[in-house]
Amino acid sequence: MLYQESAEANAEAIKLRVSLAEAEQAARKAAVEAFQAAGAKDKKVAPGASIREGRDYRYDEKDVLVWAKQHAPLLVVEKVNCGAFEREAEFYREKGAPVEIVVEYTTALASDLSVYLNGEG
Repeated sequence: MLYQESAEANAEAIKLRVSLAEAEQAARKAAVEAFQAAGAKDKKVAPGASIREGRDYRYDEKDVLVWAKQHAPLLVVEKVNCGAFEREAEFYREKGAPVEIVVEYTTALASDLSVYLNGEG
């Protein structure tokens, strides 16, 4: 009986969250529409609702790289893929790569040390 009541309460909570999310989405859409209808001037469209401007830049990175090499070379950065290098550092060191491999030891402790502290372990 308790399980069924819990399951019903959970189902109701999920419905409420979905309804709330739908209402929030509708309010956001209405706020943007009101902002645009008013000529996109006043970003405070209603009490508790204001418009934020976000930008998304869309470009092909290869095309920008070609352009940047000619017109903005300071944007072009030559960089080692450190993750890939470190995964194979021992191999590259044998090939002459200037890398020092330092081994550090750390301690892993059990999350519950009470057994050991009480002299039982």
